Amino acid sequence: MILAIETSCDDTSVAWVTPEGSVVGMKSATQSTAHARHGGIVPEVASRMHVTALAPLIRGLNRDTGMGLEMATQIAVTTHPGLEGSLVVGRMMAQTLGHLLGCPVVGVNHLVGHLFSSLLSDDPVSFPAVALIISGGHTLLWEWVSYREWHELGGTRDDAAGEAFDKVGRLLGLDYPAGPALEQLAVSGVPGRFQLPIPMMGVPYDMSFSGLKSAVKRWVTPDFSDQDRADMAHAFQTALMESVGLKVSHAVAACHAQSVVVVGGVAANRALRQRLMDSVGVPVVVPPVRYCTDNAAMIGVAAAYMGVA
Repeated sequence: MILAIETSCDDTSVAWVTPEGSVVGMKSATQSTAHARHGGIVPEVASRMHVTALAPLIRGLNRDTGMGLEMATQIAVTTHPGLEGSLVVGRMMAQTLGHLLGCPVVGVNHLVGHLFSSLLSDDPVSFPAVALIISGGHTLLWEWVSYREWHELGGTRDDAAGEAFDKVGRLLGLDYPAGPALEQLAVSGVPGRFQLPIPMMGVPYDMSFSGLKSAVKRWVTPDFSDQDRADMAHAFQTALMESVGLKVSHAVAACHAQSVVVVGGVAANRALRQRLMDSVGVPVVVPPVRYCTDNAAMIGVAAAYMGVA
């Protein structure tokens, strides 16, 4: 059995995954409340909270699943990218358990973990696929050729999409993390009220969202009404989704993709999923919401499918 550990940013997560890639159980803890008072993630706070949460989560996971640490044949842990202090906590726990249990420890790239989270969907992934990895820290387009082969096509040159959501949310008076609240606010927005640019329309794969954020900032005034805020949320979300959708559609055509996978925290955004389903012309595969945000199940599944576990 694979014991998986994920501590790359501000979510602590552990999971048991079979060597065939099935999730037996997962327990996670979020730090959102602790970081909300600072308006963003504080790395030192994040790493300290991982230290506090990790061992109790493992005990809780074992209690809930009836598993014991002695059943681990491999330990999979996120090694990069992420906050270095947070990553160290996970790596040290994995290395300690590996030494005590006498089983190998394997490192998994956090982004590759997100890629393989799509295999936890009820919908199958057909290769070749185009993968959109879209979260608070990353926005990337990959060509996914097989379980062991993928290539980066492009990505954001500045803010990640989730980061842009949080920054625009702050301009609109929303609490951190602002993504879900901004999506909800946009539902009551009037389309076309504010005209925002579609970033980098002439570039096939790369993206940029800092200019879009600046455009919102130029519009927002202290006397913005609730309806103004909703209309701006709708305009921002629409512009960002249009930009992303154009890049994905271009990649599908260029790669002759048979499916599109959308993974990462922003994959939970219903407007994004619908925009892609309506436009890309191939099946769109999205993992369940609990596997969109950072989680250990995706790390264990990636290790299983890549044959490193």
